Amino acid sequence: MSADHRPPHGSHRGWRRQRAPVGDATLTWYQRTPTIRYGFCSTCGATLFWSAADKEETLTVAAGTLDQPTGLRTVLAMYADEAADYHRLDDALETHGGELPLD
Repeated sequence: MSADHRPPHGSHRGWRRQRAPVGDATLTWYQRTPTIRYGFCSTCGATLFWSAADKEETLTVAAGTLDQPTGLRTVLAMYADEAADYHRLDDALETHGGELPLD
């Protein structure tokens, strides 16, 4: 994670759980609801990722906390219908108003 622990700013990425580098000594979990929990840095308080019980294979990473270069790239936009007024959606990306369709 970033050395200065810059706080995330809404940049998240889905990551297959078996590839996620989880286990740092400063990692603390907060159980927000019975089905959603957040992993955060116990030193600076930055939210690092979150997971949902119904999507156990995915860990959503706050990309703003990663050291650069990350090697990440945006491939699609979800919840576009809920985007803040200052958020610009890229017309070149696959876009969904909410979650990805199940089909």
